[in-house]
Amino acid sequence: MSAYMFRSAEIFVALMVSCAAIWAHSAARINGRVTDATGAVIPGAEIRVTQTDTNAVRTTTSGEDGSYVLADLPIGPYTLDARKEGFTKYRQSGIVLQVGSNATIDVPLSVGNVTEQVEVRLMPLSWILIQRAWGK
Repeated sequence: MSAYMFRSAEIFVALMVSCAAIWAHSAARINGRVTDATGAVIPGAEIRVTQTDTNAVRTTTSGEDGSYVLADLPIGPYTLDARKEGFTKYRQSGIVLQVGSNATIDVPLSVGNVTEQVEVRLMPLSWILIQRAWGK
């Protein structure tokens, strides 16, 4: 009986290892570097990939050297979006990941329009006169 159990355990372990190997090979990854127009790296950029068939989303942030990695992605079509405050948004569609593929997508970001909002409030002249009368 123990020989039977030992053989069953061997078969179970072999099946588990095979399934893990198959799963590992059915995934892919996207990596790259985020830079500006001068080639300087941009740390802290948000990278977002969306599998267009399922709308599944994965995100990461570029590191200090501007690099990013999204590993263990299911195969299929993707869109990649990148953004960082002060830069224009970037989008690349038509990315198709195959079994075991390693897609390198470098992201060029351009300096965007910096907008600043200033709020000016006017006080009525009567309020200013009242404040002066009270010595404020």
